Amino acid sequence: EAGAPGSCPAPAGRPAAALAPAVPEIQSAYGEALAALGRPEEAGKAYQAALALRPRHADALIGLAGLLLREKKGEAAAQALARAKTADPASTKVRIALSALLGAQGRFPEAIKELEELPPQSWSPRYLLTLGSLYVRAGRFTDAISPLRPLVNRFPDLLIARYLLGYAALRAERIDEALAEFQEVVRRAPALAQGRYSLALAYLQAGRPQEA
Repeated sequence: EAGAPGSCPAPAGRPAAALAPAVPEIQSAYGEALAALGRPEEAGKAYQAALALRPRHADALIGLAGLLLREKKGEAAAQALARAKTADPASTKVRIALSALLGAQGRFPEAIKELEELPPQSWSPRYLLTLGSLYVRAGRFTDAISPLRPLVNRFPDLLIARYLLGYAALRAERIDEALAEFQEVVRRAPALAQGRYSLALAYLQAGRPQEA
């Protein structure tokens, strides 16, 4: 394995990873907590400790990949995620992380394929949002509606999903659906300028300029 990523100095005394029990799941969770606290060097050591206990621990590999991405080490991050996928090919979490990396590289067909291969029983809310967003970024607007619609129905206050749904509907020329979603975005978040702008654009496309 490569050395633990990060640039923050380690605290005096015992390393943070040494404070957690020698259980890979605990070490990995500890790494996530340290990363969230902005302590990447210690987080990297915790992930490495988890991998020393179980070299194919998928969550630790995902966490390590996230730290490597922060350091702009995309190739090393991709290698870590490839190992995670080999360790747990059916993991939604692994596939989402890998698709996010591929999407950031503009490799949308590959990113989408990673998610489309998963069975419906593994479709979490985060999965639906990630897939819908990738479809939008790839210009597959009609396809984007399929994952985003049930997500918005289940979580009506998730404005990013509702906005993406409205945008996908607008670009797919399903104007009535776009209007309904953007109207709801504006109702729920009247201060959101992007929502008001998109609603006006939908009115113009619907041939209703007086309402724009």
